[in-house]
Amino acid sequence: MINAYAATEPGGTLEPWEYDPGPLGTTEVEIEVEHCGICHSDISMLNNEWGMSTYPIVPGHEVVGKIGAIGSDVSHLEVGQKVGLGWHSAYCMTCHNCMSGDHNLCRTATATIGGHHGGFADKVRAAAASTIPLPEQLDISKAGPLFCGGITVYNPLKQYNVQPTDRVGVIGIGGLGHLALQFCNAWGCEVTAFTTSDSKRDEALQMGAHDTINSRDPIALKQAAGRFIDRKREPGLASVSRYARHAGAPAFPRCHTRANRNICDAAHELAVVYFIIAGGKSGHYCGNAGLRGAP
Repeated sequence: MINAYAATEPGGTLEPWEYDPGPLGTTEVEIEVEHCGICHSDISMLNNEWGMSTYPIVPGHEVVGKIGAIGSDVSHLEVGQKVGLGWHSAYCMTCHNCMSGDHNLCRTATATIGGHHGGFADKVRAAAASTIPLPEQLDISKAGPLFCGGITVYNPLKQYNVQPTDRVGVIGIGGLGHLALQFCNAWGCEVTAFTTSDSKRDEALQMGAHDTINSRDPIALKQAAGRFIDRKREPGLASVSRYARHAGAPAFPRCHTRANRNICDAAHELAVVYFIIAGGKSGHYCGNAGLRGAP
């Protein structure tokens, strides 16, 4: 039996709940949950804001723990291994997207908290293919957010080959943006944080930004025009926006029209990740927190 916290109706209170997951599938693993983050998507699913929730619902899709059991056909994971689980708990493994490594685009992927019980529990089941091994030296108590907001912003950095010499603008220093600042700084990029609130300036600098721009300041935006364009090659820019309607959009009026766009589902709004880098690749829709590019 699995002991969890579940709600039985939209907007309901999470209460202790026990369920029998049945026999472990041959390609599944059972994760003994040690930590689980809380994402706004958990709240949206609890309240059935997207019209896709089923009840009882056990939220939690930023899961970190250790493998407690493995199916008979699982060969790349072992009992006791540290792992993480994100938005998807299973894929079809036969469609073009899965076979191309774009599992997050699988049309029949199973959401960890959609028609499946998530990580607000002592254990959670998942397909081995959607379970990510973690380095032994990683502090797993801090790893949960990497499996939602983290992979959402890391994915395009990896896919579009953002270089340490690139200048990066991160628009919106929220749940996604604060992780993007840290990733880009660690990558070696020159990072500018765009925010509508000067109160976030000091925190943005502490998290890795080299500079900040108030996206509601027309003078600051005018001064930033052309700042992220490398005249010697295709433009080099990456930016993350929590809202498609973000006030920072006018900051890039001169960006090259061949901008790469990585559009990701997120909570109520649409999180838009623009990557304008060498090569002028076409736009790409990635879905939520995809595995593509995961280390």
